[in-house]
Amino acid sequence: MFMVARTVSNAESHNTLILRTFGKISFILYSEAGLETLPDRAFRIEGCDIQIAGSTDENGVFEQALAPYGDYLLSFGDAEFVIPSIPEDESPHPVHVPCELLPELAEWSGPLDEDNELEPLPEDESREQQTEGTATE
Repeated sequence: MFMVARTVSNAESHNTLILRTFGKISFILYSEAGLETLPDRAFRIEGCDIQIAGSTDENGVFEQALAPYGDYLLSFGDAEFVIPSIPEDESPHPVHVPCELLPELAEWSGPLDEDNELEPLPEDESREQQTEGTATE
């Protein structure tokens, strides 16, 4: 598989087509809302005859150079994402992981930091009245 990186048009090279066969696998894991990165998280990558088991760095980033262009299956806990390989000069591909698919959810000890930053929902007065009526009976 080839990826057309760019065409060069000038008097010296005329119209030259530059083909790249390798890029990189690069992603950054974010929480679902994107408010924080997910550092030191174990994952698996499979595709294009490549299998990688690793973990993200302290910034939630992973990068593997010299990966054939194509799509890769990224597995993280119970979540699976298809991510493309990208050109060497591009920024990491952002991956937002739904909170319910985080592996530590089974050992839930409270809301995430980003959950604490959310405004509480307004109370429904009819629900409060219904609860009070049930409690007195």
